[in-house]
Amino acid sequence: MKQVLALLSSLAFVIVVTGCASGVAKPDSMLAQAQSRIEQARSVDADRHAPVIFRDAQKNYEMANDLIAQEEYEKARDYLERSISDANLAIATSNAEKSSRASKQVQDNLRALEREVK
Repeated sequence: MKQVLALLSSLAFVIVVTGCASGVAKPDSMLAQAQSRIEQARSVDADRHAPVIFRDAQKNYEMANDLIAQEEYEKARDYLERSISDANLAIATSNAEKSSRASKQVQDNLRALEREVK
């Protein structure tokens, strides 16, 4: 009986150690990347030109931070991937909106010049 108990204890120890060793690593680099992309999105005024997408990027980043605090690294990675994707989309949307506005301004200026020439 003692041998069975000792064997079970050893087996439990191996399972615990193996489980901890094979766990997902803390996603520090993804966290930094998500934060950087959100800051870049903010710098191109995505909070103004793509507010919903930008807010999603921030919320996913915050959720990932909460999960990291709970050591739920796998779930945190999922939220960080979403945050990075949302931030990239916010950047692209903001840049497209700015380009569209600039194009409209150029067209308006050309029309004004045409009226002056006539």
